[in-house]
Amino acid sequence: MSPSHQNNDYWIADGSYLKLRNVELAYTFPMKAVQKLGVQDIRLSLSGQNLATWDRLPSKQVDPEVRTMGMFQPYKCYNAGVSITF
Repeated sequence: MSPSHQNNDYWIADGSYLKLRNVELAYTFPMKAVQKLGVQDIRLSLSGQNLATWDRLPSKQVDPEVRTMGMFQPYKCYNAGVSITF
């Protein structure tokens, strides 16, 4: 038997991970402050998807849910918004 066919643990890796998948932060301005501008409501919002992943895999380019470079890797997405009610 050649060395490449012997049992080993070279390719075994800890597959546990922690992922920050969705976050949304929003702030609605107080009514007294926005009425001076002639509006009823102003709301600012920020959101993001797939923001961070903590794992022990040897490659940081591969998502632990996908585990191969041959497949589409999840991308990070950021959004910002303003909502104004007159």
